[in-house]
Amino acid sequence: MPTLFVVDDSAMDRKLAGSVLEKLEDANVCYFSNGVLALEQLPLLRPDLVLSDIQMPDLDGWQLMRELHRRHPSLPVVLMTHQGCEDTAIRALEASAAGYVPKRSLLQDLGGTVERVLAKAFHECQASRVMRRVSQQEATFVLENDVHLLTALATQLSVSVQSLWQCDEVQILRIGMAIEEALFNACLHGNLELSSSLRDQDEDLYQQLARERAQQSPFAQRRINVQFQCGLRSFQCIIRDEGSGFDPILLPNPFSEESLARPSGRGLTLIRSFMDEVRFNDQGNEITLFKRRPPLAARVHNRDELTYAGR
Repeated sequence: MPTLFVVDDSAMDRKLAGSVLEKLEDANVCYFSNGVLALEQLPLLRPDLVLSDIQMPDLDGWQLMRELHRRHPSLPVVLMTHQGCEDTAIRALEASAAGYVPKRSLLQDLGGTVERVLAKAFHECQASRVMRRVSQQEATFVLENDVHLLTALATQLSVSVQSLWQCDEVQILRIGMAIEEALFNACLHGNLELSSSLRDQDEDLYQQLARERAQQSPFAQRRINVQFQCGLRSFQCIIRDEGSGFDPILLPNPFSEESLARPSGRGLTLIRSFMDEVRFNDQGNEITLFKRRPPLAARVHNRDELTYAGR
């Protein structure tokens, strides 16, 4: 049974809107003459949708919607607009309202609008419940030598880890940074074959050469292959470039004072600091990042969190 809030300082408009909503199947309609009263009853009555007038004393519709979204982002709000307020309607949608209904057409349009919003909220809630039951994600990517694309992928993969682990933001930031550094190394040092020593000597020349090689053959035709797998206990990311590789034995100690001071040495230092295990293949063109789920991130993975929409 959906619970619907009608918030309007006009008794006549509350009655008119209520006459439509009470015809919806099993709807429980609650009425409030202002936004302050609606907020007071929010924790107790737990609405599935709020229908609000925009122009009200004390707390207008804009302020009420912002406060509702601050407290419960998934709670849909539908605003009622007055005649000649088309700009207001557009502003309402841009401000994250789930919909709007002109007051002059409440009888004709309100029922259908509310039913559509409730249906969409319900399906989104079910989709969220499904995602909380994902136990493993796997994906394979083939990417060009585009640093913006690599940054976007690192962000996306860290979001995937967060959706499964529900750990703190610092952990997710560290994971994203490690993946991004490994991707940049595959692009710049692997596919584009840029020397670390050049970066230490002249950063501007290093970046210029990177842009040039990204457009030149054979560098431009090389791709970065990424295999990502994340479960409830750990994740693994394998990144392989198509460059000539290197001898991993010759890698300097990333935690030495010299490596920490060099611009080109910080990437591997971050990777090894943030990951539990880091491995290279013999050819030196593939790196494997492995991370165990932090113990403090443990939680009941498939527990349904209370939501307001689609209970």
